[in-house]
Amino acid sequence: MFKFISSIQILKNNLLQLVTTIFITLSLSQNLVANPDGLLTLKAALKEALEKNPAQLKQNEKINELQSQVGQTRSLILPTITATGNAQYLKDSVNMGSARFGGEGFNLYKLNIKLSQPLFQFGSFEAIESVKKDVEIQKKSDEISARDLSKNVILSYYNVVLNSFSLNILIKQRRIVEESLATTIRREQSGRGQRIDVLQVKTEIALLDSQIENAKNNFEIAIATLQSLAGNAQWTSLNIKPILPSPALTEVYSLVDESQLNLPELTKNNLSLLKVENQRNVIWGQHLPQLSFTGDLTYTNYSKSDLLDEMSKSYAFGLQLTIPLFSGFSSIYQRQALSSQYLQFELEKANLINQFTLLQISSKKSLESAKKSVENGEKAFQLAQQTLEEANRKYNLGTIDFLQFLQVEKSYIQAQFSLYTYKYNYISNLTNYFINWGQDLSKLTELLDR
Repeated sequence: MFKFISSIQILKNNLLQLVTTIFITLSLSQNLVANPDGLLTLKAALKEALEKNPAQLKQNEKINELQSQVGQTRSLILPTITATGNAQYLKDSVNMGSARFGGEGFNLYKLNIKLSQPLFQFGSFEAIESVKKDVEIQKKSDEISARDLSKNVILSYYNVVLNSFSLNILIKQRRIVEESLATTIRREQSGRGQRIDVLQVKTEIALLDSQIENAKNNFEIAIATLQSLAGNAQWTSLNIKPILPSPALTEVYSLVDESQLNLPELTKNNLSLLKVENQRNVIWGQHLPQLSFTGDLTYTNYSKSDLLDEMSKSYAFGLQLTIPLFSGFSSIYQRQALSSQYLQFELEKANLINQFTLLQISSKKSLESAKKSVENGEKAFQLAQQTLEEANRKYNLGTIDFLQFLQVEKSYIQAQFSLYTYKYNYISNLTNYFINWGQDLSKLTELLDR
């Protein structure tokens, strides 16, 4: 019978905790908006952040800027056509001889069209490829930025839940202590207790009030952080499911393919190496002969109506060869600088490989350790629940004093808070594990949202 009553009490406490958490979440978060079904899922929060975070949008816009530079560079190998028109009123000096129109004033009209088409310039296509590499490098930077933003949103999202639990625990603790105050007062009035016990209970309530106020502030800061990451200051309400998920490692590992790593830092480094190779050819081409086709078409006449007459036309077409002879050894120094850049990128690549190798091992071990902490925390919390029930029964019977009961109650609260902290740390380690092994965070999001 006692076991049955205890089970009912545990269920009642859990339901009360759930209802209180949701109430606190809704009442304190006045600056966030829920999705249409009333629940802000992790997936919805990530989507909001990736679409509206100003820093992420800035990264996206840089791609557009660099893509326009590809077109600008490509235009350098296309023909250049210019047209110039002149209309002048002239008068030749009679004293100089050969004066046109007997030294009288006259009009002169001229239309000139010039064409220049590069035919051969070593490195021109390499220049286009170099700018394309800039676009691909920026895309990888954008991917890194989106990944880091997603990580921060995941941790911030569950930090809201963790702070909600912390606040709920303190409110629950205050309720327990406040209930014990009535028992302590009755004991003092009946002569079975002392005045000091009443004062200790009131002191504990006052301390809890201060802790609750701090917990409310931390909770509101956590919400503001999530709001800032999402880049949406117009949200009006928030409803987050009060759960800190801790999926089994077997389920996690089934989603991860450690043989398929997507590490944008390494890809970005490889693109930088290829870009240096492109730039070498561009610089080398600047000091090699260049061949262009040129054309010059001119119309000249004294009468505007006859300007385009066949007899007014003159033209010249040909090839222009430009041979650089001496540039002050600039090509030597430029190639030396590029060789140094290439070596730096190679050393950076080796360092990245070493770092990710270490991070992959450490993140996997940390993940397994975090999961073990969650399992131990759950066992400790179950024992703390049983101990608290027994202490509550004995305190009501008067076989233990308030200080003993308070110590047991604090141990219970600590075990509960430790469990929530272990679960939050497990989520943090899960996120790091997915990132260090180059896995898609959307898989983790779906797993945590289940």
